[in-house]
Amino acid sequence: MNKTLQLMPTMLFLFATYLLIMFPNILCTKKTILLKWLYFPSPENTMSIPILFDPYSFMMIATVTFIAANIYMFSATYMSQDPFMHRFSMILLMFIFSMYLFTLTPHTIFFLLGWDGLGIVSFLLIIYYQSPTALAGGMFTALSNRVGDSFILLLIAMSLNFNMWSFSAMNSTSEFYTMFILIVLAAITKSAQIPFSSWLPAAMAAPTPVSALVHSSTLVTAGVFLLIRLYPTYSQHPQTMTSLLLLGSATMLMSSVAASTETDLKKIIALSTLSQLGLMVSTLAMNLPSLAFFHLITHAFFKALLFIAAGTIIYNKMHTQDIRKLSSMYLSLPTTASCFTIATLALCGTPFLSGFYSKDTILEMLFFNPTNACSIIMCVVATFFTTFYSLRLMYYLMFLPTTTLPLHNSTSTNKNFSYSMIPMTLAATLAGSTLNWLFFFPSNHPTVLPYEKYLPLALIAAATMAVIYLTSTSTTPPLTPTRTKLLASSMWYLTPLTTQNMMLYPMKFASYMSSMIEHGWLELTVSKSTITPFYMMMQPMMAPQKSSVNTQLFLLLILLTSMLIL
Repeated sequence: MNKTLQLMPTMLFLFATYLLIMFPNILCTKKTILLKWLYFPSPENTMSIPILFDPYSFMMIATVTFIAANIYMFSATYMSQDPFMHRFSMILLMFIFSMYLFTLTPHTIFFLLGWDGLGIVSFLLIIYYQSPTALAGGMFTALSNRVGDSFILLLIAMSLNFNMWSFSAMNSTSEFYTMFILIVLAAITKSAQIPFSSWLPAAMAAPTPVSALVHSSTLVTAGVFLLIRLYPTYSQHPQTMTSLLLLGSATMLMSSVAASTETDLKKIIALSTLSQLGLMVSTLAMNLPSLAFFHLITHAFFKALLFIAAGTIIYNKMHTQDIRKLSSMYLSLPTTASCFTIATLALCGTPFLSGFYSKDTILEMLFFNPTNACSIIMCVVATFFTTFYSLRLMYYLMFLPTTTLPLHNSTSTNKNFSYSMIPMTLAATLAGSTLNWLFFFPSNHPTVLPYEKYLPLALIAAATMAVIYLTSTSTTPPLTPTRTKLLASSMWYLTPLTTQNMMLYPMKFASYMSSMIEHGWLELTVSKSTITPFYMMMQPMMAPQKSSVNTQLFLLLILLTSMLIL
């Protein structure tokens, strides 16, 4: 085993423990500590890096550190056969450092380093297996994220025009309205909201430990964390908040419907991540940044557990990701099946698990606040489909009759898998209630009608009945025509529209211009016509036995003169 992977979980666990010891003092008192690290002190100009410690950044760093420690422990076995383990561990460490830099520094330049570092390192991790599928997914992810990076660059250029080196100096005046639009565009690109949603399932070409880190608490949540951090700047504009509410609700509905038709295990979990990101953006648009951050933290715990448990299943079933070929997990992998069930129930919002305390409060606030009726309907329908595809996934993995051959290969479960899943299971079970009772309980708790209070439980019951009905009937339900299924599985046609169809005509035009110019008249008029005179002049020099020294010197002088003239 690589020595880095042996030491890294211990170091990260110790760092997470230190943060948790220091955490209550900062969060309970709601302090904001700004440190300045002088890295180039001089009498003329002092250059420093500001480091911001507040409840948001402190809790985010503690969550990322705890999840990264478990993922390193999981990677020690999952990637044990990889010949480049040291390179993998170093790239993963660069990813964590980029997240630290993005979270802790309000300075525009160092914020850009962390923001761009997440995109570059994620590209390296997605193409890690060096296959055509991984390269296509990595390029699509990198190019999609570069759109958000361009908005950040424009935002930094505009902030420098106002002599601002920190995002905290911005206010909600009208002269910063363009900057607010750039903030929102950059955030929805990074968090894969509509119309930038199709890159997130494409990033599943990365190894499973990378997916567990990227899709739980780092890359995809960076955009949401940016919106939470800069919430006071754009929240005074109703048009911006309404647009965020509609985008988040539509993304939540679209991804939950797409996950209901998917059969790839990792893509189902990735689409569920996209659905929860839409819920966080909708919560922000309802003027509830603390509640959105609460759901971001609880979602990070149970989603990382879901990916680790899925990776354990994939590893023990000879890297099979099709859920139709995975069944009876509770017989062959009882510990993994138990952890996977807890994570799935937390995703559904089952009472008294971590996801319940954030999702149930969000739905109650959705009914309590004056909210767009269209967004309410989309969020309710998306909540139903979230429970539906979660229970459908549980049926295929746990309750479906065995679909494998009587004699099949299955490796034994390693202790590192259990050691990484058990702490995450405790976090997915207890973190929601602990944080809710200690820190995030709203002072003005909403008062809703009885049917609104019981609506989330009714949606869980309705989804359960739908799964039981669909799995008990031998015939296919009539409400699944081909076009409807294609619409759902292709993410409302976002995947073909933003990949193949978008590049078809530019690629054809580039091929035509290359054949006409570079391999056409340019090659005939520039290449051969330019090189031929020099070639004719150099021919006597290439045969010194046939010419005198004076002739060679004369030709060399002519050549040098012509080069100076050109």
